Amino acid sequence: MWKRKIAMHKISKLTLALCLAAVPVWAATPSYQMEEIIVTATKPAADITTSESIDSKYVSPGRYASIPDLLRYSAGIDVRRRGVYGDNQNDTVKIRGLDANRYNVLIDGQPIKMSGVMGGNFIDWNSIPLENIEKIQITKGGKLASSGDIAGTINIITKKTAAGGSATVLTGEEGRAEYRLNYGFNAGKLNAFLSGSKSSSDGYLLNNDFDNKQYNIKLGYKFSDADALRLGYSKNKLERGYILRNLKGDPYYDPSYPETIGDGLIQPQPGEIGKAGNYGRGSYWSKDTDHYDLNYTHTFNNGFLQFDYYRNNEERREVLKDHSGQVQLDRVIPSDKTDYFAISGQSAVSSKHTLGYGAQYQRMRYGYGHYNVKPLVGAGDLYPSQKIDNAAVYLEDNWQLDGRWRTYLGLRYDHYKAGRDDARAGDIPEVSESSLSPKFSLQLTSDNKNTSSLSVNRVWRAPSMPEYYWWSQKKFTDSLKPEHGLSYELGHKHRFDDRYSSRLSLFYQDITDYINFRHYAPFRAYNIDNVKIWGAELTNEVKFDQHNTLLVNYTNQHTRKNGVAGGDINNGLTDELDYSPRHKLGLAYLYDSDLWKLRYDITYVSSQKESPVETGGAVYNIGGYTVHNLSVTRVLNKNAELSLFVDNLLDKKYVEQYGYPMSGRLFSAALTYKF
Repeated sequence: MWKRKIAMHKISKLTLALCLAAVPVWAATPSYQMEEIIVTATKPAADITTSESIDSKYVSPGRYASIPDLLRYSAGIDVRRRGVYGDNQNDTVKIRGLDANRYNVLIDGQPIKMSGVMGGNFIDWNSIPLENIEKIQITKGGKLASSGDIAGTINIITKKTAAGGSATVLTGEEGRAEYRLNYGFNAGKLNAFLSGSKSSSDGYLLNNDFDNKQYNIKLGYKFSDADALRLGYSKNKLERGYILRNLKGDPYYDPSYPETIGDGLIQPQPGEIGKAGNYGRGSYWSKDTDHYDLNYTHTFNNGFLQFDYYRNNEERREVLKDHSGQVQLDRVIPSDKTDYFAISGQSAVSSKHTLGYGAQYQRMRYGYGHYNVKPLVGAGDLYPSQKIDNAAVYLEDNWQLDGRWRTYLGLRYDHYKAGRDDARAGDIPEVSESSLSPKFSLQLTSDNKNTSSLSVNRVWRAPSMPEYYWWSQKKFTDSLKPEHGLSYELGHKHRFDDRYSSRLSLFYQDITDYINFRHYAPFRAYNIDNVKIWGAELTNEVKFDQHNTLLVNYTNQHTRKNGVAGGDINNGLTDELDYSPRHKLGLAYLYDSDLWKLRYDITYVSSQKESPVETGGAVYNIGGYTVHNLSVTRVLNKNAELSLFVDNLLDKKYVEQYGYPMSGRLFSAALTYKF
């Protein structure tokens, strides 16, 4: 029987949250409530395609633990997790079937994709504090010359100024607890925003506990009307238990937890101490990250010039224990040391014609670590010291031709160089690649109700560092080629009246030399001759009146592989990419008044196929599922709000990833105070 909390325990937690409502120090809009989520095709000043805008009342306060939780309700975006909280895989979030290797995530225009390990440029979603976010912009289809991506760009825009603060406490089942505090002030030319948070969960699967601490400070100083400086620092400490294999017949099977295949190599098997794979409860990995950033902006009569810099330092620790609790492996790895520089600008040629331009440079590195405890068997040297240098220049031309037609022309040049960071990396050779990528978009506004758009873009991606160099085997994939191809999109937005609008997007991507990574020995990356992805996205918004709104989005998606390599673990999927559901449907009903806020949403995901690492190539069909969620918020006074959330309201048994069952019905409650 799966681990479940008894009813009295549920009631006690909710009672605690309700009692806290009477305490004046806790109350108000949750600190991480979003002001809006904007889905757009480019920067706000150059929006030449259809767009969708979702304001703060569409976001349930307290419900969301991370950015993926917010994004999962958007058309064309797939989210799959191995647990309720704290998952951090490369394909946790996909845009039109493509993982984090193929899209960019930006914070205020700065990329946060780091060097990564285990085959990908990981996006650390857990390190992005929700309380700092003002809005999110999502680009799909590699439209922007300034970004240089294949699948799209997610730009997270943080709050620039703030006055006052808020505190939030949240409690829920599976040991979920969150505490958030933020405060901002303006003092003449100086402004500041500070925040801190702690979130934790006992987890739902065996050994799937999670703990995350974040501290952030952002300082801004305005020298004059034309010149402004922004400095930022963030600290993130994350620890998560390795999910352990828990199957009937295993010697350490625990029936109080769901059955699961466990995290990759971490398999609790019997054997003498030191035997490879003999790991048990208490095994975990952790990350300690320091991020520094700087932005300077100078504005002039017809535009602006901007300089950006950031440094990211991340250290990863892995601790594996046997079933007696004795530590068998303890190692520390500098998993990311990244520096980024960029100069960008925009100039208005006329009231209808704007030029954008910029240059970017990013160096990503990871290097040697050390063992605190080295296992007796199967432990080689740690990561070789490697680096990648990415440099790019771009030009963007945005032109309002007349009252109906607008064009966007972009041109981007990328140069990529990868090699060893120092002599310790041995004889790893250097590789370099370059590419020129033109972009084109055309928009027609036929009347005040209809807007149509067409985009054609060349897309390109060089291999990531782990794809070129597999860390554990020190193997260089000298035959690996960059990905390149074309991306097409046709869109139309129709506004029926002031209450009802609809948007339809048709997309097609043709990618040559698609890079796939095999996550089983011998680990390696390889090219697939060609991958095609196509489909449609439909978004509808109906405002019945000032209080009641209905949101409906539908995604239809298809994939096809050609020229599959013999070592492709997904051969059994014939010509499909794994984890590519054909259909996705989202419905949300929202009620918003002075005293009450309610959101009821339904998400349907159709069946999909997967060939898991652990099965050696066998294909599994993951059944479709429908999940219902409910959130209710009561405004207590001008400062205080109390919210109740029920996730998976109908207690649906389902999986988002093979071998990792998702939790059943979960209750949580949040109380906030604004000061």
